[in-house]
Amino acid sequence: MSQIEWTDQTWNPMVGCSRLSAGCDHCYAIKMAHRFNHTHYQGLTAINTVEARVDWTGFLNTAPPHIFNKPESVKKPTVWFVNSMSDMFHEDARDDDIIAAFKIMNECKHHTFQVLTKRPSRMALKTSELGLKWTANIWAGTSIEEDKYTKPRVRELLKVPAKLRFVSAEPLLGPLPSLEVEKLDWLIVGGESGQENTVRAMDPSWVRDLLKRCRAGRTPFFLKQWGKFGEDGKKRSKGENGHLLDGVEIFEMPADAYDRLRANGRAPDPRWTRIPKRAMLTPAERLEASAVPYVAKGKATASDEDYFESYLRGDKDTYENPQRLRKLVSETDRERLETEARWEALLGREV
Repeated sequence: MSQIEWTDQTWNPMVGCSRLSAGCDHCYAIKMAHRFNHTHYQGLTAINTVEARVDWTGFLNTAPPHIFNKPESVKKPTVWFVNSMSDMFHEDARDDDIIAAFKIMNECKHHTFQVLTKRPSRMALKTSELGLKWTANIWAGTSIEEDKYTKPRVRELLKVPAKLRFVSAEPLLGPLPSLEVEKLDWLIVGGESGQENTVRAMDPSWVRDLLKRCRAGRTPFFLKQWGKFGEDGKKRSKGENGHLLDGVEIFEMPADAYDRLRANGRAPDPRWTRIPKRAMLTPAERLEASAVPYVAKGKATASDEDYFESYLRGDKDTYENPQRLRKLVSETDRERLETEARWEALLGREV
């Protein structure tokens, strides 16, 4: 079993990679690859004397047959994270390897495969060039750690004809106000881990914001870990910091994974919560929703007063509408307005 909470096992038909963006700064796979003595891991890492750290060399190797073909020999329905030690759509990934891996995934319909890349543009390009077939058991995902990557990576992800498309916001290095969660089938969130002093903390407000928007868009949300810094901002081991948000475990999974495993006679991980397929809004409903800034007690409203009163009371199903065209207030302004409203209420004045 994998130690990654949102999958069963990892499958690495190819290994090796190269750093692409800030989310790669503390990549766990580099250190693991550097320690492995297996023949196909040779030459993948080296000591970077300039930066005084282990780094990828940029070379990719094909796994030996017993690893490359592993899903074919596993009869038990399994959820596989594909290429945890590489990126299937790396610039130097061989077309023959990609085609062969997809052939295995297409034929092993009793399994579910989670293909995650930081290079969704190449995922879309190779899908077209190589005629890759995204059968219902293959999910397409991209990693987004900072908001500047949100629009381009999601745009390319949505070009991939997968039944289920997801985003892994891990390590989450900042808020993601541009992420349209309602367009996704699943969102994974996690903080950065590692032993270095340069590991960055994940702000709980970023997580709560994404959770609130996922609830509004009916998108399954999975909080994997806090990482080196806990919810309280203190440094501890990843295990000690855990994965609870406000004391709650949020391991939501798309119903497809649940149902696929059950259909093949296997019980899913008991920690996972099944989230049914979202009901997509009609174009008319999307247009209406984009123009209304708030939802108060489950009802759309444009009234600042209704929203703030309901929000301060702690009413359920009260949030800023994530589908509107622009944010009405910044997080700082929201906090200021809430503080002012509380003081006004205490002083008995009109808000």
